[in-house]
Amino acid sequence: MSDHTFVFWQRIVSPHQAGLAKALAAAGCCVHYVAEEPMSHVRAAQGWVAPDLGPVATQFVPDPRALPSIIDELAPDAIHLCQGLARNGMPNQAASALRRRGARLGATLETVDDRGRIKGPLKCAWYSSLAWQLGTQTDFLLATGHRTPQWLEERGFDARRIFPFTYFLPDLASSAPLSPMAYGHGGRVPRIGFVGLVDERKRLDILIEALALIGQRDAVLVVIGAGVLEVEMRALAQTRLGRERVEWIGQRSMEEARRLMSTLDLLVLPSDHDGWGAVVSEALLAGVPAVCSDACGAAEAVMASGIGGVFKAGSVSGCAAVIEAWLSSKECHSLDRAELSRWARSFSSASGARYLRAICDHVYESAQRPEPPWRREPEPAPSSLCPSIGVSIG
Repeated sequence: MSDHTFVFWQRIVSPHQAGLAKALAAAGCCVHYVAEEPMSHVRAAQGWVAPDLGPVATQFVPDPRALPSIIDELAPDAIHLCQGLARNGMPNQAASALRRRGARLGATLETVDDRGRIKGPLKCAWYSSLAWQLGTQTDFLLATGHRTPQWLEERGFDARRIFPFTYFLPDLASSAPLSPMAYGHGGRVPRIGFVGLVDERKRLDILIEALALIGQRDAVLVVIGAGVLEVEMRALAQTRLGRERVEWIGQRSMEEARRLMSTLDLLVLPSDHDGWGAVVSEALLAGVPAVCSDACGAAEAVMASGIGGVFKAGSVSGCAAVIEAWLSSKECHSLDRAELSRWARSFSSASGARYLRAICDHVYESAQRPEPPWRREPEPAPSSLCPSIGVSIG
């Protein structure tokens, strides 16, 4: 496997990209990270903190006029990974300059929000125009989300240039011991958690109403996060579930939120749209099964895990059915969290670094096209993950 030089072009130092950049550097690659700023005000208000990039060479470029001189200093055979394809600030300005120079260039794309009778078709048409304009000038597309590769192909992008991708995160299990799964072992009642922004897009109301429907009346809703609908959702939860069934923790730092997430029995992400949904990967890495809507890119991870389930976005009954099926399944009561966490390391930074290098070997050196690590048969296969309880979309 070749030791390529990689350059990340991002708007901020993203917690979803930092682990991958550091893992590439740890594997012997030369890695640069170029961003507009360490962290945006919006993300900082949500509790995000710019992660430490360690040995990765880092540079901030608030003024795009500095781009030509920065590009001149980079290795001519470097592989550039730009955030998005267009309308994305400095990373796309850098991509335009790199295309003019014939540089090795890839783009990272999340699940596209194509909802809306007018907005949806317009966005599809716009991406089709990008496929025509930029498709042959971009060597590869790292498509994050379970439907993103097919969606891009339908817009006209060359399937040979599209590679399923994800957020590759630090291996949380290696830095903290797993807490035991208490539910089903004579311990506490099941703790079903929501982690994220409390806003219209994340649809916490779907989870609240679903828990009000299911027969497991002693399940506790744990909410980690804050947002514009916090007062409204807190009142709804207490009205529909009762105060004794709601543990409202509120906003915490990313590190603290991850620690609290490890105490859950099930994570639920009911969003109307999520490019991926990093909390799903974080939960699986911590040995916690997950449920999400089919509008989350992370449905890819849930489906691959063979546990939990996926429901149709916006469906209270669908969400309730998947949660209830999981809670009543034999797999739920016998789940080995260490085995689940071990399997989930296919979403770890080290796994992502190997996969990205293999993609680049395929694109630039005619090596065999790699299979996404989470789709490969684990060795050994965790017995508690098979058979799956199934995926419900309805």
